[in-house]
Amino acid sequence: MSVYKYEEAIVKRMREITGDDRIIITPSENVGNIIPRIANDDFKLPLIHMIRNNWKLTGKDSHGMKMNGHIANDYPMFYQGSNEGFDGKIHREHLIPMSFSHTFEVWSRTREENDEMIRELIWFFKTIGEFEVEIPYGLDRKHVFTLTLGNDVIDNTNVVSHKDSGELFLQAIITHCDDAYLWKSSAHNPTCIHINTELKTLKKPVVITPDYNKLTTEQAGLEES
Repeated sequence: MSVYKYEEAIVKRMREITGDDRIIITPSENVGNIIPRIANDDFKLPLIHMIRNNWKLTGKDSHGMKMNGHIANDYPMFYQGSNEGFDGKIHREHLIPMSFSHTFEVWSRTREENDEMIRELIWFFKTIGEFEVEIPYGLDRKHVFTLTLGNDVIDNTNVVSHKDSGELFLQAIITHCDDAYLWKSSAHNPTCIHINTELKTLKKPVVITPDYNKLTTEQAGLEES
């Protein structure tokens, strides 16, 4: 599972809390692309513009072709769904630690509106620091990750005004996540050891030697002195 699933979880949570559907995810879009779309009324202001900055692997052993990565859990006889029952296989979840960073831009027509939206955004990340993402790939589980808010508020108002769109106000904040993972699952049949428990019948009769210490002299066939 890559970064986009985490982005979807962040946006979903933001929309649930704020009730605002004006959140745009643009992993590669830049300011030069968004300004003409504002001018053409493709985007209505104010809006929050989410940009992926970068992401990286943070584990020491992360060579995917060698199947490195932490094997977190083994699930013998893993349950596949509520109606399918057990499939008799050992299921494992593999994960490689990663981190990512995003910039959240606030675009508006007035300074007051921009400041208010930035204030709400800061409080959102300060109070709702934890997010939950659903893990696919047959794992069917959820992972809680944390976003940390940077200290700087970046004001780019002076660089985004456009002759067709008029004066625009733009401020941005940056978030970081250090507890994300690349997920993968695998399954294999369990290893079984077959033990031969066949019992063999002895053909030679068993001879039981009597304990002469417990027999009388007559029983032992000895003469009395």
